This record gives sequence, C-alpha cells and structure tokens, in this order.
Amino acid sequence: MNLRTPVRLAIFCLSVISAVGAYGQQARALTFYVALTGKSGNPGTLAQPFQRPEDACDAINKIDGPVNATVYIRGGNYRFAKSLILTLSNPDTTRHVTFANYQNEKVLFTGGRQLDNTKFTLVSDQNILNRLPQEARGKVYQFNLKEAQITDYGKRRLHNYKERLPAPLELFYQDAPLTVARYPNEGYLPVGKVIDPGSTPRNGERENRGAKFVVNDPRIRNWKTADSAWVCGIFSYGYSDDHLKVDAFDMAAQTIQTKTPGNYGVFSNDDVSTGPLRCSQKVRGFYIYNLLEELDQPGEYYVDEPSGMLYVWPPDNNIRTADMEVSMLEDPIVVLSNASNVTFTGLTFENGRGMGLLLNATRNSVVSHCTFNDLGTVGISTGNQLNDRRVQYSQGGKSGGPSYNTNLLIQSCTIYNTGTGGILLDGGDRKALIPAGNVVDNCDIYNFSRINLFYAFAVALNGVGNKVTHCEMHDAPDQAIEFYGNDQLIAFNHIYHVGYNMTDAGAVTTGADAATTGNMISNNFFDNVGGTADNSACAIYLDDGSSGMEVDGNVFYKAGSPGTYHMGAIHINGGGNNYFRNNYFIDCHQVFSNSQWKDTDWKVFTADRTKRLYSHIDFRTDAYAKKYPALIKLMDSTNIAPRQNFSINTLTYNVAVFSVGASLVHENIVATTEDPGFADAGNKNFTLAKVPAALKNAPGWKPIPFDQIGKK
Repeated sequence: MNLRTPVRLAIFCLSVISAVGAYGQQARALTFYVALTGKSGNPGTLAQPFQRPEDACDAINKIDGPVNATVYIRGGNYRFAKSLILTLSNPDTTRHVTFANYQNEKVLFTGGRQLDNTKFTLVSDQNILNRLPQEARGKVYQFNLKEAQITDYGKRRLHNYKERLPAPLELFYQDAPLTVARYPNEGYLPVGKVIDPGSTPRNGERENRGAKFVVNDPRIRNWKTADSAWVCGIFSYGYSDDHLKVDAFDMAAQTIQTKTPGNYGVFSNDDVSTGPLRCSQKVRGFYIYNLLEELDQPGEYYVDEPSGMLYVWPPDNNIRTADMEVSMLEDPIVVLSNASNVTFTGLTFENGRGMGLLLNATRNSVVSHCTFNDLGTVGISTGNQLNDRRVQYSQGGKSGGPSYNTNLLIQSCTIYNTGTGGILLDGGDRKALIPAGNVVDNCDIYNFSRINLFYAFAVALNGVGNKVTHCEMHDAPDQAIEFYGNDQLIAFNHIYHVGYNMTDAGAVTTGADAATTGNMISNNFFDNVGGTADNSACAIYLDDGSSGMEVDGNVFYKAGSPGTYHMGAIHINGGGNNYFRNNYFIDCHQVFSNSQWKDTDWKVFTADRTKRLYSHIDFRTDAYAKKYPALIKLMDSTNIAPRQNFSINTLTYNVAVFSVGASLVHENIVATTEDPGFADAGNKNFTLAKVPAALKNAPGWKPIPFDQIGKK
C-alpha cells in the first residue's frame, strides 16, 4: 500500500437524490471516476478523474431530475482524517447512486496512517533495554510517533460488557492487528485472594472504589511501574468482562490495586459462594497488558505516550517492506445519513478506531461485496454511534420518513478482526409493529470480539421485521447473535466455534424484554458451539422469561456444554409458548434444559417488565393485542397463566440426555444411537437421505434443507 494524498473532511449534501425532476422523466445515466491521481477540477472521466468521492457528488448535484449515477473509484488507499459524510435534505426515489470499485481494483477506505519503514530502528537505549525481557533485546524496534506528527493516541477507557467505545491507537502489520504487550501471552491468570472486591456499580454502588487482589505469579516482580498498565478479564460472572486501569502494584505482597471497580466486583477463582460464581469459576481470570516489560514475543507492541515512542517486535523479518499502519479515526470512516437508493459495492473499510460504516435513516440502500476489517468497534452500525459523544450528521430539511433504516440490504460482505462486534442491525417501529425490512445476507463474520470479550456479537439484531440469513459466523469467544424485537428471522446460517469462553450464554440469545416475541430461528446449523464441559453454554438461549418463539428445522451438532447450570443445546429460562419443531440433535450431551420459574417469581417479573415496557413500547395497544394475544395473557400479573413449551418431531442421534426441567411438553421424539440415514454424518452432511418412518409419517414434519444452509 502506498501513502497518497489523504481524503479530507467530506461533509456534503447528497442532493444527488434531490426532488427536483419530474417523476415521469427518464432517469439520466451518469458515470464518473475517482482516482488518487486525479484532480478536483477535472471533469471526472476515466482519463481525467476526480480526486475525491465528494467531487463526483458535487457534479451529480448540478444535474436536475431523475438520475442513475455510478461513481467508479480506482484502486488505492483513501485515507480519512475525518468521516466521509453523505447526507441529503430532500430525498427522491427517482435518483440512484452507486459507489463501486473499478474493475475489481482494490479500494481501501482507511482511518489509519501509514508508518515509514525507514524510520524504524532497533532499540539501543539502555534504560529501555533494561525494561525489556531478556529474550526481546536486540529484536524490538522503535518508531518516533511524534516526529511523524502523530500525537493523538486515543483513550484507553474503563469499560465492561455491553459498553462499546472506540479503541485507542492500534498497530496493524500486513493487514493484521498486533497485540499490545501482555501477560500471559495466551489465556488468563487466576484471580488470587481478594483483599478488597471494590464497589459494585451494577448493584447501584457509586463510591467507585477499585479492587485489590493477589497475583499468584512471580512475574509481577518484573513490572516496574503501573503508570500505563491495565487488566482485562472475567472478574465475576462468566458473561461479564472488564477493562480496568491499574492503580498500583505491591511487589512484596504481590497484589494489584485497580483504579476503578469491576462492574460486578472482583472475586477470586476459589470463590464459589453463589451459583453464578460457581458457574463462572472455570472461565474466571485476567491478563495484564500495556506493559513494556511484557513485550516478550513477536507480534507485540507498546506505545509510550509521554515520549511518543512506539516499540514493536515484528512478527517476521519484513519490517523494511511490510505495510504498517496505526489507527487514527474514532468516528465512522463513512456515514450515510438520511439518504435513499445509495449502493456501496466492492470497497474495503479498515484501520479505524471506531466503525467502518454508519447508516442512519436510509431507505433502499445496499452494501454489497464490501470488506470491513481491523476496526476498533463494529463493521457496520445502523444508528448506534458507539461513542461517548453524539454527532449530528443529518443536515438541511427532514425527509419525512422514519428515523430508522428501511429496506437496507447488507449482502455478501466479509467482516473480521473487529473489536466489539460485526453488525448492529436495527429498524422498525416496535410500538406500532411496523417492519423495517432490513436484511443481512450471505456474509462471513469472524473474530468479531477482539477487545470486548462479551456482548460483542457478530450480529446484534433489534427492531421489527428484519432478517439474518445465509451467513457464516465463527471463531470468536463471544456469542454470535443477540436479538430483540418482533417478527425477526434468523435462518440458514452456519454458526460454529463461538461462545467457547463464556458461561450462562448462548450462540443465539435473547432475554429481559418481555415484548420480544414472534421471532423465528429456522434452518440454521449450530456446529461445535459452547465451551468445555465445565462451561454452561448453549446454542439457543431464551433467557429471562422469553416467550412466543419458533425454533424450527435447525441442526445442532456438538452444541452446548452443561457446566454447573446443566445446560442443553437449547436452554429456556422461565418463558412459555415457545415451539421447537423438526430439529436434529447430533452428538450433543443434552437437548433441552429449562429453569422453571415459580408463579410468585413470574408475577414479580411481569409486573416489573410491564411497567418498564409501558414507557417505550406499551404492549397493551391494539397492535400487540391483535398480533400476540398469548403474550397479553402471559404478561397478566394478576391472573398467572401456565407457561409451557413444546417440542415436536425431534430427531436425536448419540444424545445422552434429552430434557431436564419442567414446563416442556414433548411430542414424537425419535432417538437413536445408530445413524438414522444422514447422507454423510462423518463429514457433517446431515441431509436425511433416508428418513425414519416415525418422522416421515408424523403430522407437520418437514425435512431440513441442509444443503441450503450457510453462504450461497
């Protein structure tokens, strides 16, 4: 990659889509070209291209009436010091604009700065060498960021699960993120004896008292200063992670004092005093990072902010030729706001501290065959800015349309190496149950929780009437999909090797929102999900009273791990009216587990949740009463309704336990320890080539179209 002229702030009104022309007029076809070698004053032809994408938009803006415009972007690195913002004041469905790479040339929209290879020198300062581990001396290079006019290193923020914030400056080497110097290099240290658990913000404690605990590892004696050190890990429950600033080391006592508390406090690995602590014991632990003294292997780096010096042990011997970049931009690289009929195709978004693309109140937009990688937060967000400051992107008049995105298609994209998730997909009116029609389809999403260990989903789905279909989500310690809302569809996805370092969690999960109902999870392949037998993890988790879901035609292979909560491949926590039809379970320890709530607990739940939901949804309305009458009965806190769940036409092969817990009613279980007729079970082809008679003749049974699952 070559460093070229950076693309500067691009706030322009994409009145590329303005309501000027007559609706019956023939759309005018336009083609423009953008290249790093171009000039803003050029006509935008292939021979004389524009230099920036906004130059093409300015040209389109001068043309009235319906247009069908394509802006071809030539290959190269388009560097953004500030967001490229596309917005409009008067949307018009007669105008369409496509931003596309030209003839498969690689177009990079980056929020990073490239570093000059010639400026890296081996560390020779004896003071620094004394701090480095013995094995690193003579192998670590330094780069003066200040001399390169890089003085903004971002912020390391105190945060915990469910908090997604921009990352500080990160170093990328040959399109891969390097690791901030840490110990241990892999895995976690156990939390030793806790001297002070600190305050517990999650329980309402506001004194902001940090924790103090013992580190049972002599390595602590090597740590010279706590000035820049942080700890990250699971300090309490197996679904909650914390990043905490270190306040002080005590070498004699081998303790760490944190500056602020963990969300749920800090507990030792030996603490099994409660059910949740016992459940999380096997995954609890931490690592310490951002210490020069722990720069001890190839692929690690450290930034000394006072001096502006970057130290790195390169992962190979190509430091003189390798592409090295640092992330700089906290805001989204591109923002599309209040726009209609805009398509992005064939573009790569990378190396930002924040997200790649923010979509806000768009209509009929398409993001196709794009790549999002090496980002600090998510690849794509549909409204949530994931920042500690809000930016008003829309300018000019209002469109009169909904404030959320509608008919958005994210298709055939690849998202990986993101810090806090893949896609945030929202849209629809939950009060009136108006669907948004947004779709994520045929995408590959992996390694999507580099920074936030938990609650950084491949897809976080919210709203009404949206879909996630034919995607692959894989290789991350976190869960794959969190969903809330109504009439959402999760179908034909291949989900594998996720949730392997969590407890009390599921690959697809929902909970704590009683109005979330009417959703469908169908024809998915859950393949090796969950952790070891010590983890309580499952493939589908209907948590905290979740009710009225349809789970049909899914394949569960080696899905779920029991742990102390004795979870199955599917876990229900308190809810009712959930239906499970025509599912296959292969080599699973257990199929169903259920935590049945007492009527007194359900009464408290319904009263509390109903009160909360009335403020922003109010499912007493005619829309809910008409569409979800069963939900209205369930949420009656005076007349407590029975809560039953139903499984119908279930096939199990090599399953030890079928069901644990009350409230489950089963009809037609076909259980076998011999291959029931799969096309090729050894190679995970679970098409039923020969159908057992007990299924074939069962009312309502449908075979799973296994060959259609996954990417198309």
